[in-house]
Parts: sequence; structure tokens; C-alpha cells
Amino acid sequence: MKKFIIIIFLAFVLNACVYKNQEQSIVNLKSQTLMYAQKINFNYKDNRIVALLSYLNPVLDEKSQKEVFVLSFLPSINIKQDQISVLIDGKATIIMPLNKNDKLFKYILKSDYANYYKITLNEIIQKPILQLNLCFESQCFESKFQKISKSVYYRSEDANIQHN
Repeated sequence: MKKFIIIIFLAFVLNACVYKNQEQSIVNLKSQTLMYAQKINFNYKDNRIVALLSYLNPVLDEKSQKEVFVLSFLPSINIKQDQISVLIDGKATIIMPLNKNDKLFKYILKSDYANYYKITLNEIIQKPILQLNLCFESQCFESKFQKISKSVYYRSEDANIQHN
């Protein structure tokens, strides 16, 4: 009987250490995306709005041959995609609103009170910093995105070099 109890106890301990569940992996993925996000605060029609621009290339499950961003406005403002203009290093991008079940929500924090847009440049820019110019209606903003994580734990895929 004593051996049976020890075996069951060890089974529980080993089972708890085996691997993270799917939900925890998604939380970790969304946290990693925040390292590649920038926030812009602005006023729009007498309301305080936050635009969050998330660079997704480093966290995507499959490598992309395009530069991919998600732009979100919180709280939700009704800006049509043709009123938004984004240039990445002076090159025009493609802007599409995300539908509620888009697979990109796996990588970003989602709110029912925000609008989301996928921004894509049809090429990869081989520079460590991307210059973004975001305009909608009469407001324009500039932002620089580091393609290397700001985390002290990040290590390059190409070389075992820590970037911090």
C-alpha cells in the first residue's frame, strides 16, 4: 500500500511539471508581443484615445516574408481603413480591418472596446529600426520600432548573442 501511495504521489508531481497548458502559452505569447508594441496617446473629437501599434514578425508562429503590424484604437473610434495611412520607411502599406475571429488575436491583447487593423508591407526591411509614419484624418504621428526585443532575456536566432 505504501508503494502505491508513493507512485501516485510521484505521478501527480511529475504531471504538474510536464508542460504548460495551452492557455498559459497564449498568455506568454501575448506578453512577448507587448515587448514589440508602442503606445500613442492623442485627442480625437474631444476624447482621449490610445493607439497601440504592435510589431508581430518576431512572435508569429511561421516566419513572414512581409512586415506585419496590428494597429488598435482604444476606445473604439470609427475610422475607416481608407482614412488611415501608414508608411514604413517611406513605403506604402496595406491596411485591413481585423474581423472578430482573426488568427492574429492569438498574439495581441483583445478588448471589446477597441478597433483593430492589420498593417502589412509586402517585403521585409533589412534594418534594425523601422520608421513608421501613421496618419488618419488630420493627425500624423511618427514612431520607430526596434526589430530586436527590449527584453534582457532575448537571444538572436542567428547567433547566440544577447541583445539588451
